[in-house]
Amino acid sequence: MKMPTGPQRGAREKRELCELMGRRSLHTPQELKHMIIKSARDILERGGISALSARAIATTIGYSPGTLYNVFKNIDDVISTIECALLQEASAALRSVPREGDPANHLRALAESYMGFALKNRRLWNLLFQQVPRQDSPN
Repeated sequence: MKMPTGPQRGAREKRELCELMGRRSLHTPQELKHMIIKSARDILERGGISALSARAIATTIGYSPGTLYNVFKNIDDVISTIECALLQEASAALRSVPREGDPANHLRALAESYMGFALKNRRLWNLLFQQVPRQDSPN
């Protein structure tokens, strides 16, 4: 289908062009946020920080890279959100260790829980110590 260009393009043609280009609004901002976080987390777990990009996330969720910036300030904001969730998960794992018996045994159980969590989530846990946010503007 040949599309008119410039001022001759009408509302119907613009709508069709948008559909052809994949522009869509099938998800709420909250759903998009969840999809972006899940995708980014999967990418980080598989390939580490070097595999993560707006384009990689967008490809996975079926949106354009610009969509990410409608939901998050930048890619560092996505990473920070994942890191916060990871720390909450780690905290929950440590809180689930029963406080019974000898304090030394409790401390050992906490250490085992911490190490188990860190090893289970190795790439994400390492991200906490290796990712340095970019500066948005020079000081």
